[in-house]
Amino acid sequence: MKKCITLFAFLLYITSGVNGQNAKEIAAKTLNSTVSIFMTDNSSQLKSLGSGVIIADNLIVTNYHVIDGAYSGYIKLNKSDTQLKIDGYLNIDIKNDLALLKVSGNEVRNIIALNEGEIEVGEDVYAAGNPQGLTGTFSDGIVSAIRVIEGKELIQITAPISPGSSGGPVVSSSGKLVGIAVGAYTNGQNLNFAIPAKHVL
Repeated sequence: MKKCITLFAFLLYITSGVNGQNAKEIAAKTLNSTVSIFMTDNSSQLKSLGSGVIIADNLIVTNYHVIDGAYSGYIKLNKSDTQLKIDGYLNIDIKNDLALLKVSGNEVRNIIALNEGEIEVGEDVYAAGNPQGLTGTFSDGIVSAIRVIEGKELIQITAPISPGSSGGPVVSSSGKLVGIAVGAYTNGQNLNFAIPAKHVL
C-alpha cells in the first residue's frame, strides 16, 4: 500500500511538473509574439493603447478600434523599450474589429501559428496583453461559450481582458492563436470576449 501511495505521489508530481512546464513554454512564446501598440494624434499625443500579435514577418494583427482615428503609431516588443514605427495598415475588417498592420524592423519575427480548427467550450485558453499598460501580462482560463452578439461571432472566455489588452492573442493549450482579445462586460465577472482566429485568416 505504501509503495502504491509513493508511486501515485510521484506520478502526480511528474504530471504537475509537465503541465507547469508546458504553461511556461506557452507563456514565453506567446509573450514574445505579443506587442504593445501606441497610437498618437496629429500632435504626437497618445490617443490609445492596445496590444497586438505577430502573425507574419513585420505583420501584426490588432483590433480596429485600437487604431481608429489615430494619426500615427508605433509598437514595442515584449521586454523592449525600442519604438518600431507602424508604416500603415494592409487591411481592415470593421465588422469584426480587426486591423492588419505593417511594421518596420528586423526584430518583428516571432510569429505565432494560427489555429486551423474550431475551438470548443471547456477548452483551456491563455490570454496575453498589456492591461492598463502592464506589459507582458499572461493569464489562463477556459472557453465559456461561443456566442453571436450583434451579428458578430465571439468566443467567451474566463481569462481576464482589461483596457490595453485589446488586440492581444488568445491561444490554445497547444500555443496556437484561437482568438484576438476584444473586450469584456464590466457589469459581471469573467465575461471576456475574443474574435475567432478564422476571421484573421
